[in-house]
Amino acid sequence: MIAVLLGGCDDDEGYASLTISLVPTYHGQKITSEQVITDKTGRNFYLRDMRVYISDLNILTDNGDKVLLEDLALMEWPGTKSSFQVTVPKDDYQGVEFYIGLDSVTNSALPTDFEASHPLSAEQDMHWGMMKYRFLIFEGSVDTSVSGDLAPQRPLSFHLGRDALFTKVKIIRNVPITGIGVFFTLNFEVNDMFDGDAGTIDISVDRVNYSGEAEMLKAGILMSNFADSFQPD
Repeated sequence: MIAVLLGGCDDDEGYASLTISLVPTYHGQKITSEQVITDKTGRNFYLRDMRVYISDLNILTDNGDKVLLEDLALMEWPGTKSSFQVTVPKDDYQGVEFYIGLDSVTNSALPTDFEASHPLSAEQDMHWGMMKYRFLIFEGSVDTSVSGDLAPQRPLSFHLGRDALFTKVKIIRNVPITGIGVFFTLNFEVNDMFDGDAGTIDISVDRVNYSGEAEMLKAGILMSNFADSFQPD
């Protein structure tokens, strides 16, 4: 789901400041770190923090053209790095398009080649040996008891990477940008990651996935469902 909030008044240059934010949700409502929620089977879990690479983020015009907003961003939730700001020409846009993760060339880069502030630098701690870069990190806890209704106590940890998981997201929806201050929220419905069109993940059993060779089938389900969770209602 994407929410677009418009504010401010027109400026003289025909551009608007656009703030893009990543917001995990539960039944469409914002959640907080370590807020206990239930999956679709009623099992208790919580999300503590997450990090994700967003690549080649474009906004789409009504004639099919693309306006590049950001070539690469590392978004981290919770905290100030869960959003970033760009400048975009005012227009009546028809959607957005981006990739989760890094293309194969970028994924083969070395963290030591980048300055500390760069999203791919060693200081970001997203590079992981032979796996190269992790595209998505999801950390939390889950209740693995038979009842599933106790306090989450076991690690829930997904580190999804490798070239095969580079995933495109395209969302067609009217996005009018007319004011100076525009807030563009990418709402990620947390439960959809475990139960979506790509398949279902039982987080009481498959609560850890580090994208090893034997884990790639379920890693692909998690990533596909994650990408689908951004679709509007």
